[in-house]
Amino acid sequence: MREKVLSFVACPECGTDLRIDSAQYCNGDKEEIYSGNLVCLEDHRFPVINGVPRLLPRKLLLETLRLFHSDRMADEFDTGAETNSDFDVKRRTLQSFSYQWNVFSEMYSHWEDNFRSYFEPLLPPDKFHGKIVLDAGCGFGRHAYYSGKFGAEVVAMDLSEAVEAAHVNTRSLANVHVIQGDIYNPPLKSKFDLIYSVGVIQHLPKPAEGFKELSRWLVQYGQIFVWVYGRRSGLYRVIDAMRKVTTHMSMKSVYRLSFFLNIASFLCFNFPYKLLMVVPGARGLASSLPFTRYADLPLRVGHADWFDRLAVPSTVYFTREEVKSWYDGGNLNDVQIQSRDGIGWRALGRAPASRIINSSDREVG
Repeated sequence: MREKVLSFVACPECGTDLRIDSAQYCNGDKEEIYSGNLVCLEDHRFPVINGVPRLLPRKLLLETLRLFHSDRMADEFDTGAETNSDFDVKRRTLQSFSYQWNVFSEMYSHWEDNFRSYFEPLLPPDKFHGKIVLDAGCGFGRHAYYSGKFGAEVVAMDLSEAVEAAHVNTRSLANVHVIQGDIYNPPLKSKFDLIYSVGVIQHLPKPAEGFKELSRWLVQYGQIFVWVYGRRSGLYRVIDAMRKVTTHMSMKSVYRLSFFLNIASFLCFNFPYKLLMVVPGARGLASSLPFTRYADLPLRVGHADWFDRLAVPSTVYFTREEVKSWYDGGNLNDVQIQSRDGIGWRALGRAPASRIINSSDREVG
């Protein structure tokens, strides 16, 4: 954690500024804090662990410390248990992505093409230069890395322990700041030129509310970009049936099952696809096969995506009209919505020059 991040973040409980209460620096490097505590004006306290400020609402912070950092459990963080169903989904999502993105955390050169495939043509790389950007649901940091590489000042936020992998993968970029936070209670005080959320909103307990919360952190004329699952058919319906079982399995069991499914899908679809692509007149048949986008990628990429399909506790699929309703409800302008590879929707909208501020909106300095 670099001290500059404090200009972007606030207490998720009361919205006041945070300051460093105690700090240990990385190998004597006074530019980066490895461990310590942050405290707000109302004396809410948040730990910095492995270089990442843990700015979660109190119940989620307790759960994270209990599950992953029991050595940092202290009286000031112990606030009791939560029982409602939304919290249960968050807790299970936190566990799933914490496992997934610390196991599948490799940075491949392919990720630059992957970045472009999500954002182009709506947001080509030159649109990131000089922007203050929020990556909402950063995972292990692949998009945050390229956002920073293309010249943005990036706050990369995730609910899960994926922030540890994101911190490692983006540490070489001083303009990328990784924080742990909740989309529904974001620990923010700055507003952003650009907010993006790729493959995240479909896993939220209340997707429309999550989008609404993110959109209110835009500056005037700021833009918000999302990519979410579209409605699917065929083999994906079989996967949905499998999820009724796999979402209740242990992470290690899902890891093993997804490994075998990845090998099977490669042999059944990707290998035939490669053969058909060199057979005259067979390209049409080749393009009809599912999962062929993995044909030229490392096997680990397919394994990670199979794990994602089977492990995440909540997954929702959307129509174009549903995505459009989020932008319409937020009074966003210049809305563009496109299908990406027939499996998801990417959408971009712009905040107006002046926006109606709800009484619940946090005043930021």
